[in-house]
Amino acid sequence: MVRRTGLVVGVAVVVALALGGCVATQRPDADLAVEAYVEPGGGSAATVSDASGRAATIGIDGVTVADDGAGLNDLPGGVAALARTARAGGAAPELLVSNFSESIGDFSPEVGTALLSDAGNRSRVAERLAERASDAHMRGVQIDLESLRSRDRAGLVAFAATLEDAVHERLGSDAEVSMAVMASTDERGYRDTGYDLGALADHVDRFVLMTYDQHGPWSGAGTIGSLPWAERVVHAAE
Repeated sequence: MVRRTGLVVGVAVVVALALGGCVATQRPDADLAVEAYVEPGGGSAATVSDASGRAATIGIDGVTVADDGAGLNDLPGGVAALARTARAGGAAPELLVSNFSESIGDFSPEVGTALLSDAGNRSRVAERLAERASDAHMRGVQIDLESLRSRDRAGLVAFAATLEDAVHERLGSDAEVSMAVMASTDERGYRDTGYDLGALADHVDRFVLMTYDQHGPWSGAGTIGSLPWAERVVHAAE
């Protein structure tokens, strides 16, 4: 992977251990890279141990933003042990941070805006996130803020910049900040869901396009993520 490349698309491979699949973008001339995801819980240690020899990165889910956007909820048990297992097998563990809300059972736009619209909240959450990632033996942090709105674009860029500084201070200059990005098939779709990809590329080392959920319970029957649809998603992001 090349730092500061923004969204340079080549060939990518994805593995989903417990969560949904994502496509990690990288240079066309780079070796194939596998990015895997896991939720702590029964059997997850063995799964990470098995996958760490095959995956370059393992995203560990993770920590959630508090409802008021001013802090973080507690880490699930076993996160640090999973990170150590991943590192022992040669994979880089990344701590996921999300705006998933247990109260609604989904990603919360309101929690996202509460975090991103306030400079004090952005700073506190970034510092605490970097600290927890360091304590849990992570090698990076992945931003997984979903269901955002157009008004969140500037705040998301500011948060990524603040988190970049905090992660480098706590984890080292080679630690990465990556970002999971909800799929859209046109440029406006990315902007409407809170992404200014050009500005974010100054602070994000790797974008992970969520090229799944083309169809689901909210739609008619269809493929989870067809190749033509995924290609449209990538081209729009470019």
